[in-house]
Amino acid sequence: MKKIKAIILMVCVLIIGVCGYSYLQLNIDLVPKITSSLNQNEMFKESVDWNIPYFFNLLNKNVKEKIIDDNAPITINENNLEISVNQDDAHSYISVKHDDTIIYEGSIDDFNDNFLFINNGEYTINNHVTFTTDELGNGDIYFKQKVNVDINEVKYNLTLDNLLQGQLSCIKISNVPNDIIPVGKSDLGQINFVKTDVENQYMGIIPSSYTTDVGDYVVQTQLGSNSKEFIINVSENEFVVQNLKVSQTIAKDTTYSDEANAEFAMATLPLTKSYSDEIYWESTFVQPVFGKISTPYGVIRYVNDDPVSRRHGGVDFAVPLGTPVQAPNNGVVEFAQFLKLTGNTIVIDHGAGLKSYFYHLDSISVEVNDTVKKTDIIGKVGTTGFSTGAHLHYELRIGDKCIDPFPLFDNTSTIY
Repeated sequence: MKKIKAIILMVCVLIIGVCGYSYLQLNIDLVPKITSSLNQNEMFKESVDWNIPYFFNLLNKNVKEKIIDDNAPITINENNLEISVNQDDAHSYISVKHDDTIIYEGSIDDFNDNFLFINNGEYTINNHVTFTTDELGNGDIYFKQKVNVDINEVKYNLTLDNLLQGQLSCIKISNVPNDIIPVGKSDLGQINFVKTDVENQYMGIIPSSYTTDVGDYVVQTQLGSNSKEFIINVSENEFVVQNLKVSQTIAKDTTYSDEANAEFAMATLPLTKSYSDEIYWESTFVQPVFGKISTPYGVIRYVNDDPVSRRHGGVDFAVPLGTPVQAPNNGVVEFAQFLKLTGNTIVIDHGAGLKSYFYHLDSISVEVNDTVKKTDIIGKVGTTGFSTGAHLHYELRIGDKCIDPFPLFDNTSTIY
C-alpha cells in the first residue's frame, strides 16, 4: 500500500513538474505572427492578449503584451482605403476615430467596400483581430494606425432650404470619389443623383408639389459609409380657385369616366417611376408656346359645381388651334399617343427624373424614343380629351410630383 502511494505521489510530482516546466516555456514568442496592412503600409501592433494551450491542451496560459510607440501618422491621398490581414481565417473589426469621436465601426469587408474619407484631418484607424488555431491557441491582437488625410474634400451644396409649395431644390455634391454614386431619400419625393457636366459632381433634384404639406422635411444622403442630413422647410403657396363649366358630354366621357381615368393611370404611372441617370437638358428651359395663361399652376378647380375640388398640376396656355408646340429643352420622347382623358399626349424625359407632359394636342410630330432638341417642334395645339377649347396643358414633373415650371423658364431655378 505504501508503495502504491509513493508511486502516485511520484506521478503527481512528475505531472506538476512537467506542467511547471511547460508553463515556464510559454511566452509571447509563441503567439502567431499576425500582421495587418493599410494600403500596403504595415499597421502598428498596439497590444496582444493571447491564450496558449499546454499539457495536452487541457490548460491555457494567458500572455499579454502592450507596445508603447508614438505611431507616427502616414499621409493618405485617397478617399478609400484597404485593410488586409495575413491570416485568412482571422476576424477583423475596424473602427475609425476623428477628434475623439468614433465615425465608423464595422467588419473589414464592409470597411474595404464602403468606407470613404470625405474630409481632411488626422484620423486613427483600429483593427481588432481575433484568431483561433488548434495548436497555438486563441486571442486578440490590436493594431492601430494614425493617418493624415489630404484629399479633395467632398462638398455639399443644398441650393434652397426654404420652398414654397411647388418649388424644387437640389443637392449638388462635388469631389465625389470615382465609382461612387450618392444615394438620397426624403418624404418630399424620390431623389435620383446623376452626374453633371462638372467633373466628379452629382446632383439630385428634390421636388415639392402643390399638395405637399407645410412643414420641415429631412433629406438624407449617403456617400459610401458617410451620411449627411439636411432640413428643408416648405411654406404655403397661394393658389387660385377656379369654377369651370364643361359640356356634360365631354365631362362624362373624360374626367368623370372611370375607364378614361384608369387608362390614364395605366399609361402614366410607369412614367413617374422611371428616370434617366443622365442630364439631357442644356441651360434654361423655354416655354413650349407663348400666349395667355388661362389656368395657372396649382389651381383649385371645381368642375360643373361639383362640391369636390380637383387640382391643376400644370399650366394652360390659351393659344390658337394648330399653334406649333416646341420642346422646352433637350430630351427623349418617352410617350406619344392618344388618351381619352388628356387627348393626344406627349411626355419628354429631360433626364434626372425631370419630365415634360403635353396634353390635348391636335397632332403629334414625334415618336417614342425620338431624341429632341430644345425648340424642336413636337406637335400642334388642339382641344382633344378633357378640353373646353384650343389650349396647351403643360406639366413639369419630378416623379409623381407636379412642380411650377416658371422658375425653369425665367432662369431662377436652382437646378442651373
